[in-house]
Amino acid sequence: MRQHSPSWCTRVGTGAAVPTRVQIGFPLSFKNINVTDSAGLATTIQTQSGALAGHWVTCTGKVAVGTIAKNIQIQATAPATPGTFNVVATVDATGNSPDANQSNNSDTMTFRVQ
Repeated sequence: MRQHSPSWCTRVGTGAAVPTRVQIGFPLSFKNINVTDSAGLATTIQTQSGALAGHWVTCTGKVAVGTIAKNIQIQATAPATPGTFNVVATVDATGNSPDANQSNNSDTMTFRVQ
């Protein structure tokens, strides 16, 4: 089992807390997806098929502007089959949160299983 604890959400500036949604997508071959720390955000885990196939962790809540980071910790069991796998994270996928630069709201991490 591998655990990764990235800082997914960084807000800068001043003002009130704003609604924020963080989505993290794991390939279907990953199992036992478990959020061990949601940074105080409400969390759901759903499995989807089709074009957006995968296990999707969605964390929602208000994040104060000026917050340095929200660390969301997730544990998952990687597949036994060797290969390269991508985990995708998106903050505010709907574009509803005030943000001067909507183009920098996602990141992809690559895991290699040997």
